[in-house]
Amino acid sequence: LLPPERIDKLNPNVVVAICQWRGDFHDRVVREQFVKLREGWLKKLPPGSQLSIADYYLHPRPKGPWDGIPVFYPRLIAEDLRALKGISQGDFIETYRDFGEDLHCLAANHLNIYVTSRLWWDANLDIDALLNEYYTLFYGPAAPEMKAFIEYSEANWPGMAKGAEKINRAFELLAAAQQKAPADSIFARRVTLIGEYMQPMKALREQLAKGRKDVPKARAYWRQTADVKIDGKLDEEFWQQMAVYPLSELQTGRECLYPGSFKLGWSGDSLYVGITCKDPDMKTLKIGTTRNEDSNMWNGDCVEILLETQTHAYYQIAVNPAGAVIDLDRKRGTDTLWASGARIAAFIGDGFWSVEARIPVLGDGQEAIDPNNGISGRQPTATYPWYFNICRQRMRDGGNEFSAFSPTSAPAFHVPMKFAEMYVR
Repeated sequence: LLPPERIDKLNPNVVVAICQWRGDFHDRVVREQFVKLREGWLKKLPPGSQLSIADYYLHPRPKGPWDGIPVFYPRLIAEDLRALKGISQGDFIETYRDFGEDLHCLAANHLNIYVTSRLWWDANLDIDALLNEYYTLFYGPAAPEMKAFIEYSEANWPGMAKGAEKINRAFELLAAAQQKAPADSIFARRVTLIGEYMQPMKALREQLAKGRKDVPKARAYWRQTADVKIDGKLDEEFWQQMAVYPLSELQTGRECLYPGSFKLGWSGDSLYVGITCKDPDMKTLKIGTTRNEDSNMWNGDCVEILLETQTHAYYQIAVNPAGAVIDLDRKRGTDTLWASGARIAAFIGDGFWSVEARIPVLGDGQEAIDPNNGISGRQPTATYPWYFNICRQRMRDGGNEFSAFSPTSAPAFHVPMKFAEMYVR
């Protein structure tokens, strides 16, 4: 990223392209860093040499960190292109288009692309006049309301993912525009596309309204392929180079006498969970049952995976050292009819036992399609995370120990407000 320190001037056949996210320039510190970066490169380039910009207009990309958030930044675009006039030879912009008849991503990105294209021709255009023309021609009778919606989003999108009030206001402004656009008109269709694109924010709003604060975070490591034999051993390359998250004493958060830890991975549409439970006294390992869906499991050692997705709160999967599994839907109490569809295995080793799980995720609509089978939700991101906990109980006649990734400050695992945050990267 930085200019070379040992070269005074680069040869004239060198082309420099600086990669940036223009939308992030709302953070003035970030913008100033890139201004100084350009100045540093220009000092190394001979007059007339090529400096260009490679930008990413990818905020609406599905499963990305800003999917569903109305990210508009026309004034940042105008400011940056004016600053680049006479300096940059041009832009290369990576964007995302929908496939088939789905135009939601294009609808959410249309204004940014349009303003950029117009200012490429003339960076000195009056941005306010340009925008007013756009609102009038593109949204017709709903122009004033869409102007209010876009200007609000422009000012507030960076914090919208963390504030239910800001999400509420965005939907209110968009609803006002929908009322003004004549039914079945092209203007109504354009407003509706924005509304459809924003639907994921409704589930996010519900999560934010719960008011979770100061919960730990964990990253599920994205893997392009998952060559994993589900045997409980966690010995495949898939599990290497991942963060190891420790379990702490359930109520106090202190270090456990019998340590436990876990790793998280993601591949395709599945969450992978690997849990290790250390125990120097494996001879007294207490196994409550060897049968699936047998509540005697909780009379012995076991671990629990508690998952709240973007669209469902929440699921429970319990596993013991014998590989017996109980999966429950806890949305309305204790639903034993629900089945996760997960592949799970346990392994008993020397001084530890471990669990390996592949949990398929079937999309936001799964609960409506078949509420008794599968995980309803989609890949968690920083903007649309899951909330979860990994818990362990060690049962012995001489005393029990209970631990969790996110301590609950209570003698129970099932405290959803203490669930940790999970995202894939």
